[in-house]
Amino acid sequence: MAAQRGEIRSYLPGISGRDRPSAISGDRVVVISNDGANRAMSTALVLPILDRIDDDLEPSAFSLIVPLGDLDPLPGAAVQVYWPKVIPMSWFTEPIGVISQATMRQIFAAFVDYVGE
Repeated sequence: MAAQRGEIRSYLPGISGRDRPSAISGDRVVVISNDGANRAMSTALVLPILDRIDDDLEPSAFSLIVPLGDLDPLPGAAVQVYWPKVIPMSWFTEPIGVISQATMRQIFAAFVDYVGE
């Protein structure tokens, strides 16, 4: 089943030369590619999720990190807007939950600001 925009997913990276994921580590990401692309492609565009916001981050990085709120899965965690990745959907585990529309709007606004002028 294809991932859907706004889902938080864990993924297990594959090892070179293998199609199946390894069990070495897992990271959490939010899917930002649109649902049509997710159905048509074997990869998804995602943004990493931080467990917490570090106090030692550069002040300029704060505009590129969107905290997850009480209506989102994993409240207190944050989306790292400045680190987009394309990963194979075969690496995904089951969905953790779906981010609220309000938080997705914040993520896209920060992402557009990041890639814009």
